Amino acid sequence: MGSIELWKIGAALGVPGLALIVFVTLMRKFSFKFPMVPRKWTGPIVVLFLVLLGAITLTALVLFSPSPERAPAVDPGIELRQVDYLVEMAENDWLEARNYKNQNVPTWEKRCTELEKLRSMKNDPTASELEIKRLRGQIEAANNRVEERWDALVQLRSRREALEAQIEGKMPDQ
Repeated sequence: MGSIELWKIGAALGVPGLALIVFVTLMRKFSFKFPMVPRKWTGPIVVLFLVLLGAITLTALVLFSPSPERAPAVDPGIELRQVDYLVEMAENDWLEARNYKNQNVPTWEKRCTELEKLRSMKNDPTASELEIKRLRGQIEAANNRVEERWDALVQLRSRREALEAQIEGKMPDQ
């Protein structure tokens, strides 16, 4: 097995695998003389070594991970600019949804009314039922989309007002 293949295998095993390959490479390079280990114990020893290095790695990640207390505070001015941008985008989304609704819903409602008249004239309650359900579903979806966009816009506007008050010093940090 070539040296490059050995490193690829170690890299696939992560940090513990690379540590093991470093260990093996050092042993080969400097020809350390260790007492012979029975073949049946080599596998468990390697697994134990990998688990030990994995535990050390996880412990280091936990001990030295950034804590929320040390996280830098977000500048309200920067956050306000971000929220302003989001408000602008939400206003555009809401206007687009409202325009889509205003352009299409009257046509759909008119078509539903025509289909219901046609259905009542034929005395057949199943005639055009699927088309009416589809149109009613589109109307409901358009109305829901406008409401969702409006709710998102209201939330963003209230967040912007809170940030403006915080910047002006009227309200303590949240």
